[in-house]
Amino acid sequence: VTSLAFVAVGVGAWMRRTVVGPRTVERRLVVALGLVLVVLGAASFLYHATLSYAGQLLDVTGMYLLGTVVGTGALVRLRLVRPGVAVLGVVVVNVVLAITQYVAPDARRILFAVVLAPGVLLELSPSLRTRAIEVSLACLGLGYGLWLLDSWGTWCDADSIWQGHGAWHLLGAAAAYVLVDHYRQSVGGRATRGFGAGQ
Repeated sequence: VTSLAFVAVGVGAWMRRTVVGPRTVERRLVVALGLVLVVLGAASFLYHATLSYAGQLLDVTGMYLLGTVVGTGALVRLRLVRPGVAVLGVVVVNVVLAITQYVAPDARRILFAVVLAPGVLLELSPSLRTRAIEVSLACLGLGYGLWLLDSWGTWCDADSIWQGHGAWHLLGAAAAYVLVDHYRQSVGGRATRGFGAGQ
């Protein structure tokens, strides 16, 4: 059920798309983010409901999509690549990741961190950095840690309502939602609030 937090956050992000202004890269990113989160939430729900291999592929693919959208979005915002190249990059990288997922499924947790890290690091660059990205990163880091504890069996009790993996879903969704505020605070690749603005 906690997977549905991504769907709710995706819809919420789409509804807030106007806060980043008309015809901006950030607005397109918020729309893409909303769509990816809905897909991710639905895929995650399907996987956790069925525990099927196909469900796992869809779930992890949604996670990879999120990471590649954030990463290529940051490249576009920093004017390092053009939007068309970024879209092509998302497609190519996700095809490679899908093949990797089939060949080495146990690498998915580490690969997700590897896929997400470039976008996070780019969004932390001085011209883009905001308080919102730091809050998002804190939620993501805590959630990822709880996900690892769950996968190692440290915090995984099938009879308990409190689950490390469920906490990962909720904190991951919260991290993604805060990205909307980050994009709003750094429209045009210039932070207006937070460290990028000298605060």
